[in-house]
Amino acid sequence: MKIDRTHLPWVSFSGIALAACVLLYAYDVTRGSGALHGPSGGSFSGLTLGIMAAAFMLFAGLLGARRRMRTWRIGRAEFWMRGHLWLGALALPIALLHGGFRHGGTLTNVLMWLLYLVIVSGFVGASLQHFLPGWMAQAVPGETVYEQIPRVLARLAAEAEAVAAASGPGASDEASARALEEWRRQRMLVLDAQYDKGILSESQRDLLKSVVATAPAEGAASLRAFHERHVGPFLRRGDGAHMANPQRARAIFIEQRVSTPPALHELLGELQRICEEARQLWVQRRMHQVLHGWLLVHVPLSYATMILAAVHAVVALRYSW
Repeated sequence: MKIDRTHLPWVSFSGIALAACVLLYAYDVTRGSGALHGPSGGSFSGLTLGIMAAAFMLFAGLLGARRRMRTWRIGRAEFWMRGHLWLGALALPIALLHGGFRHGGTLTNVLMWLLYLVIVSGFVGASLQHFLPGWMAQAVPGETVYEQIPRVLARLAAEAEAVAAASGPGASDEASARALEEWRRQRMLVLDAQYDKGILSESQRDLLKSVVATAPAEGAASLRAFHERHVGPFLRRGDGAHMANPQRARAIFIEQRVSTPPALHELLGELQRICEEARQLWVQRRMHQVLHGWLLVHVPLSYATMILAAVHAVVALRYSW
């Protein structure tokens, strides 16, 4: 959720509501019912402020229910998100006014600290949602649907294996003209099959076929070893800090280019392109986890705060009566 001019109505309402609460609190203090530390939670102003804080907390907590009832026409999602942010934040200063800026006993002390943590985690999440998507758009121009990332990474790993296999016969193959010709024939059939399965695009298949047609009888071992050591693990599991870092990965590919036959340089460039695309997907995956991981803290704390607030209200009413 990006914080922009569309939030101005909520900011204005929150400011006016907070000012009204402060005036109510100040009136009760100057009237003398609040004594030294302001009005108590059981006074008229204290109860009014407590009800307002509870109402705002309840509205913020209903966002989860609104998300589960998307077919219900009870306001747009943007309305609930903005209200969740600003009214939820407004609950904290009003709760402080409700208690006369005192935490009170054990129950209210725990409740207030939970509320602090909820507000802090909420603003951390709001900041992440405001800044991270823009940064992600720059860092990950090839962004894809998050749920499709494992499938795309698997396809890239299959592409890289096809590229490495097209570099030439394996070390155990007999480097004779007949063996090389048979390897080329078999490899052409495999490339057609991989194209039919959607592993390779038409342009990739044609490129690899042209490389296979001119692949040297020797020299493929170095490129295959490079794939097994660096490219394969990175594509399958994201292993290797050197491949995750663009500068280090570029240096590794430059070094490998020296030991790779010129006829296979195009394949090496294809592996580099595949790794770059995979690197963006791994970055997107980590950023998505960060963007949503704060909810693992915010949501449980929010539910705990609401439950404890309900207990506090019941206990307070019981003893006041």
